[in-house]
Amino acid sequence: MNILLFVTSLLMLMTLMTYARLESYRSFAIIQSQFEFYMKNLEREEYKKSAKKWYEEHVATTKEQTEENKQKKSRASSTLPIALFLNREEREKKQELHTQFALMAKNLLFALYGHTKFFKEALEEDRRFLDQLLKAISQSVEDLPSNQKIKNAGDLSTLPLKDPHLHDIFYLMLKGGTEIPAEEKGTVEVNVSYPPLAKYLTLSNKTQIRVFLASKPLLMAIFGEPTLVEEILRKRVELYKEVKAEDGMKVEEATQIFKDLFENRRLGEIISEVLDFTVSKKDPQPYE
Repeated sequence: MNILLFVTSLLMLMTLMTYARLESYRSFAIIQSQFEFYMKNLEREEYKKSAKKWYEEHVATTKEQTEENKQKKSRASSTLPIALFLNREEREKKQELHTQFALMAKNLLFALYGHTKFFKEALEEDRRFLDQLLKAISQSVEDLPSNQKIKNAGDLSTLPLKDPHLHDIFYLMLKGGTEIPAEEKGTVEVNVSYPPLAKYLTLSNKTQIRVFLASKPLLMAIFGEPTLVEEILRKRVELYKEVKAEDGMKVEEATQIFKDLFENRRLGEIISEVLDFTVSKKDPQPYE
């Protein structure tokens, strides 16, 4: 009987020890599972933080730069902005900018139509006729009925300028065409063509001229010298090819080169703040 009691006690002790080990193992397994879950979450959080930091330092910065470039580009136009000529309230707020664009407008008109008979005759009659023409355009817009708006440059042809002579000249400029000289005995004159003005204007509220994409007549209005304008046209194409090439020049570098070459060679009355020298991968040749 004593042996049976001993064996029974031993079996019970072994059972208790086994159960204790089992509970210990289960506790360990639960703790291990919880630890692994915690570490995975910790790693995930660290990854999120790391990814967020990289995004802020790289992607976000690039995005900000892209937006900044877009905003900068949006301020510049390859054609002459005339919105200030058509809005007195804005014109009074931005008098310096209006003065700059008015100067460019007069230079542009001279570059486009200075060779025509009607332009030469108008200048002979009154040397200030260009100033009078710009004022007449602005006044005519103010006199329009409230339900009539100028929506694009082509609509300028509907403006009824009060001075019939200025009205006829402005109409010829907007329409474009060819002057056919009257036949006179002993003289030989060739037909003189001139382009429509509307293609060189924009009604958008731009504040700068995009030199890289500006037309040849508009470049003449800004720089004044034919040889210099030809140099600009050649350099634009050269830089365009440089930035367009595989592993080519950076746009920022090309822009700085372009600006350094020509910014200080503009006409003295033109301020640099109204000029944008940004180079791009857009071919400038179609804009010439």
